[in-house]
Amino acid sequence: MKDIFSIILSLYLISAGLGLGCNSKQNVSTANFNGIGEQIRKARLGRELSQEQLADSIQISAAALSLIEDGLASPLPHKLKQIKLILNSHFDWDSSAVVF
Repeated sequence: MKDIFSIILSLYLISAGLGLGCNSKQNVSTANFNGIGEQIRKARLGRELSQEQLADSIQISAAALSLIEDGLASPLPHKLKQIKLILNSHFDWDSSAVVF
């Protein structure tokens, strides 16, 4: 049931234009978007920012950022660029490494 709720919420956020994208070729419940969400979470925590603080700074909801960090959605390219600038980080799409 949680997977269905996550899918519905992801689709709603995408349609609301909150800066999320979804990889339709993968099952949303198992997609991890190559670890980008985990990398964002690590970088955010390394900067001692809350989800709300980072989300506000890139003009998305904390719920949308939570979906990104949980690997259920990926940020659109312009939102990822904003995240990189704010966190002063480089994200490696092929591994879970984050460079500060």
